[in-house]
Amino acid sequence: MEEAPVQKALSQCGYLDWSIKRVKLELEHAKGMKTEKKKQRLGQERNKTSVVIPYVEGLSEAVSRVYKRHGISTIMRPHTTIRNLLVYPKDKVNTEDTAECAYRIPCKNCQKVYIGETG
Repeated sequence: MEEAPVQKALSQCGYLDWSIKRVKLELEHAKGMKTEKKKQRLGQERNKTSVVIPYVEGLSEAVSRVYKRHGISTIMRPHTTIRNLLVYPKDKVNTEDTAECAYRIPCKNCQKVYIGETG
């Protein structure tokens, strides 16, 4: 932008030279602040933590792209792992093997309760 025609037009409108110079300095300062804030923002985006999401084919990639636009890195984990498939802390008990167990079943339609016992 050419400054001379702008300064001439402002002078004709009654603006003083010192006021034009002051605005010019403020605009230069604001431009410097914008670049400084942008550098700070980029630095903050690098420091953001990662997000762990479960891997769902087709969906996780799309979510990851959205997070990436905002500077957030994603880590995808599978629902089932080899450990989950192989390690069981307790053996499963068959319902036929359960004996001497008392249970209570409330009726949904009335206030009565059925109490039973396995033998």
